[in-house]
Parts: sequence; structure tokens; C-alpha cells
Amino acid sequence: MDPISFDFVELEEILPALQRCAVHTRGSPAVRANHHLAPLRELAKGLGASECARQNMEYLGRGSGDLAIFLMEPSDIEADVSYHAGDNYCETVKLLDQSLRFAFRGQRNVKNTIVLDVRPFRSKRICISEDREKRKANNAEAYEAIKEALARLRPKVVVVCQCDDGTDEDGIRQYIENEMPEYLCSSVSASGQAASLQLPDGHKCIKVSSFHPMYFARTEEGSPVQRVTREYLFDASLVVAANALVGRRVSGVGIANLRECALHGPAWHAGPEGVTISYQWISAKDINPDALIRLLKQLGISFLSKVSTGYYQEFSKLCQANIVAGTEQSAGQAPRPLPKHNGTKSCSRAEGRFSREAGCA
Repeated sequence: MDPISFDFVELEEILPALQRCAVHTRGSPAVRANHHLAPLRELAKGLGASECARQNMEYLGRGSGDLAIFLMEPSDIEADVSYHAGDNYCETVKLLDQSLRFAFRGQRNVKNTIVLDVRPFRSKRICISEDREKRKANNAEAYEAIKEALARLRPKVVVVCQCDDGTDEDGIRQYIENEMPEYLCSSVSASGQAASLQLPDGHKCIKVSSFHPMYFARTEEGSPVQRVTREYLFDASLVVAANALVGRRVSGVGIANLRECALHGPAWHAGPEGVTISYQWISAKDINPDALIRLLKQLGISFLSKVSTGYYQEFSKLCQANIVAGTEQSAGQAPRPLPKHNGTKSCSRAEGRFSREAGCA
């Protein structure tokens, strides 16, 4: 199947561009026997997990066997609050449910998609209550259970929605002890990328990297562009997974630009009319015009020879410093003002959700 392109220039173009890439498919039939849950049931029994936690695992762990989504600790109260009572989802699961409905044009949601915890029944609250040796042993059992569950499930696509990339830069392992298996690692900087993955049992599938939904939900109020682009990036990772299920690749530089905006905010470009804000960190051509090279040399950035993320990060800092100093006036014109995102219908993904869901029925 030919690839489908995802690109945008302005922030308002992201939502319709993603909608065009969404896939109207439910996938394979639900796994009837749910044999993949047997190792997790045994784990729950061995760890003495609460009945509520077991029910939540069963509730989220059922669905079509072609797709498996991994979260890190969907809720810190899942041992006490049931998802069964009126779809009483925690915020993480609600956000995942919304993005699934969007990516699959209303055909998939958390009720018919297998959602598993990368470290089942091992919430932070539980981990910090144990001594080091017990914590290490119990975490190892949890990873082993997930490995066995995947070996039984043999999915076509897995989406890893958590931000543990195997490092300890943020000190997140202080209560974990065990290294995360590589096939369960992910990060924001890798989000939206699809790659072939061989699981420990030899089964080959496609892994799509993503991040925990709360990463965008907890974005500071003073960063509206990053808030909305992070949410769109989470949507995009599931759109990539939906296309992978039907054998199609998402092409273009849209996801790369979303990723950079989510991480660093919009890019700053210097041109004949002054410094402007752009949502394109890279272009399809990915080249440097001679005029831009000359401008970079004038600004003392002559060591750069091609457009790259590193260039834009350094250039962005320089441009922002110039603007603070008022030097943008010497370039001819002030930069284009940043659009207002919070509460505007054209830029707010949350408000656009209702219209697109209405069209999925």
C-alpha cells in the first residue's frame, strides 16, 4: 500500500492533516480465550494484588489481538478504584480512549483494544513500600509475566506509551531497581517512530514509540504551543500504529516537526522581513539555501553546514536573545506574534474532538 503523507505549515493545519491519515478499521476479532492474560493472573495471585486491581487488568487487557498498547502505571489508585462502574476511567485511560477513537475513526477504544501495564501490579506506591531486595524480585516477576503475555498474544503492532528510555536521567529508577526491557522502552524524542521489533520469543512485530498521556496533560499553562503539539503528537503515534495495522506507512516531515515543537516549542526563523515564528523545524527539502548559510556565518554560526535540530535549537536561542534586546527592529520588522491557542476553536484539540467524533459514528 502506498504511504500517506502527513505535513503541515500552520498550527491550524495539524488536526485536519491528522484526520486525513486516520484509519477506519477495527482490526482483527477480539481474542476470545484471553489466554495471554493467564501469566498476569498468576502474577496477581503471587503478588497478592487486590481484587480491584485484578479486575482492572482484565478489563483493559481484553480486545483485538493485533494491537497491544503499553502504559506505565495507568493509575496510582487502580488497586482501589474499579474501571467497571460506569466506565470510571482514570485520566490517563480517558485520554488514551479519546486518541484511539480519533486514530481509528471511532472503530477502536479501550474496550476493544488490549491495554497492558509495562510493570503490572507494581505501582510507585507499592514499590516504595517494599525493601530493595523484595522490590527487585517482584519487579522481575512483573517483567517476566509481560514477556510471557506477549509471547502468547503475538501482536502485529505494539505501541509503548511511557517515557522510560532505559536511562536514569530523571531519577525515575530510584524505586524500581530493575532495568526496563528494551522492547518496553520509549521516550518523547522517539515518539511517532515505527520500527521492526523482535520480541524475546522470536516473534516479529512493529513497535511504535510514544509517551505517557500525562506528559501532555500536565504541560505548564504558560506553554500553550507545546501543550497542543504534545497532544497532537500523542494522537499521531496512534495514527502511525493504525496505518501500520493496514500495511501503510505515514510519510512526510509532519511528525518530526510535531516532535520538535512538543519538545522545544516553535522554531524561530530569520529572513529578509525579520525573525518569525514557525512550526516547521525541518522542511521536505532539508537543505540550506546559500543566503541562509551566509546569514549564519554573519551571526557566528559558521560551523553548521545543514539544517538540523541542533541548528534550530541554537538559532532559536540566539533569535530570542536578539528579540529581548530589541534588535529585531534592525532587521526591518517585528516577528509574527504567537497565535493564541488556549480556548480557540481552531487550535484547541479538545474542542475539535466533538466534531470529529460525531463524524465517526
